[in-house]
Amino acid sequence: MPDFLISDYMAMGALIVSIISAAYTKSQSRSAALSRHNDYRAHLAEHHQIYLEALRASRQAHKANLTELANLARSTLSEIVEFVDNFDIQRSSGTWQRPLRHVLHECAEIVFYALKGQLAWQSGLNISSRLYQISRVEFDLEPTQKGFLGPNFRQAFEWQYLKEPNTYQECMLTHDPYFCDLVEQLRSRIDPSRSTEWTSLLQQKLAPFVALHKSKSDLLKAEAESLEEIIAEGKVQHFSLTESPILYASLKKQQTTLETLSSILLPRISERDAHHYSNYASISLTICATMFVVANSDNWGWEK
Repeated sequence: MPDFLISDYMAMGALIVSIISAAYTKSQSRSAALSRHNDYRAHLAEHHQIYLEALRASRQAHKANLTELANLARSTLSEIVEFVDNFDIQRSSGTWQRPLRHVLHECAEIVFYALKGQLAWQSGLNISSRLYQISRVEFDLEPTQKGFLGPNFRQAFEWQYLKEPNTYQECMLTHDPYFCDLVEQLRSRIDPSRSTEWTSLLQQKLAPFVALHKSKSDLLKAEAESLEEIIAEGKVQHFSLTESPILYASLKKQQTTLETLSSILLPRISERDAHHYSNYASISLTICATMFVVANSDNWGWEK
């Protein structure tokens, strides 16, 4: 074994010193980077405080309005769904049939879940228009052999949304055998000889919600427009609002919720014109689906 010379020990010492020095430099660099990051986050928090306060103020100012609308939508939905059994021609047939109230409720729930992902960010006019189009869905049914939905439709809609968030999932419903069967049940089991009575009853049950919505819609719209301006301003600041993604998403969702609720469209049919409407099943479905959307306004969007 060769003897180590003094120069070898010196070289080894220099290597150790350089390793220690490199480790120290790296540690200092990390500390400096962390310090810069913390400083940056502190500046963001300071500059974005005004947007956080705007979000808090909006939530506080309109919490009661949203709760009142949601509660009345929930009770309106319940009343309509419970009453539809009185118009079921198969109710006293002596054969077992799934209660028609369950069919109508599930149809409305399916429409809600088809829209659920986009409710968190799509424009209010877009959503209200798409909901209104459901009022003629019974004439557009073209079921295919392969079904997308079933009893686990919630998971199916979530999976599809996370895969393709821009898809208008309600457009798939008219081709889905499961949904088409539910709509066909509504159309065939609601007594057609009493369709005028059913359509008029829907308007009576809906009237309190329409009145409440009319009293709130201007307030909600004005607040939505105010938040839209705040968000637009925040996006062009030196410390852009988008650099606080959670705050930005929360503001955007609040603005979207208020805009959508202010834009709700519902079929309004006078009693003297009720006999002209053959789409009584679809009308009840679009009303119930809209009530479902409003009642669940705190549950819009899928979490990724």
